[in-house]
Amino acid sequence: MRGTRSEPWLDNLTRAHLRDGTLERYFEQGLRGVTANPTIFAKAIEGSDACDKQFAALSAAGTTINDAYWELVIDDVRDALALLRPTHDESGGADGFLSIEVAPELDTDGTIAAAHELRYQEGLTILLGRIEVAGSPEDDVGRTLEDQGVDSFHQAFAHLLETLDTKAHQLSSR
Repeated sequence: MRGTRSEPWLDNLTRAHLRDGTLERYFEQGLRGVTANPTIFAKAIEGSDACDKQFAALSAAGTTINDAYWELVIDDVRDALALLRPTHDESGGADGFLSIEVAPELDTDGTIAAAHELRYQEGLTILLGRIEVAGSPEDDVGRTLEDQGVDSFHQAFAHLLETLDTKAHQLSSR
């Protein structure tokens, strides 16, 4: 999901940027929204210790890796939305959003349809026009792109859980 007026979004919600003021400065400079997904979160976990304290506490309390992920993400989303609130209010609700991918096991026909409609509509319209000229039916292309997107997300989420599991072992050995 992107701003309706092609306003700039950041595809990189990280706790480090939330805590050090970077994200707030970006919003003050005109950033209109931010995206979070498992790949972004895994890179942030691997490259920073910003989540370590909370993650260690969650792990010590017996929280599953999957549940710990959502606890961490919900806290980051809540904090980012607080920073986005002025943008949302000033734009009359047209901007100031955060996009986050749902877990693969939560995918339903409605979620896939909404993601397809909101996220890929413009790109697919252009791509499908070119492919249709070459003789490929739109339904096959759309189905292939959707299948590849879902498969890619499953792989990214699996990598994220592996990253968190590795981090849990590292933190428990300290």
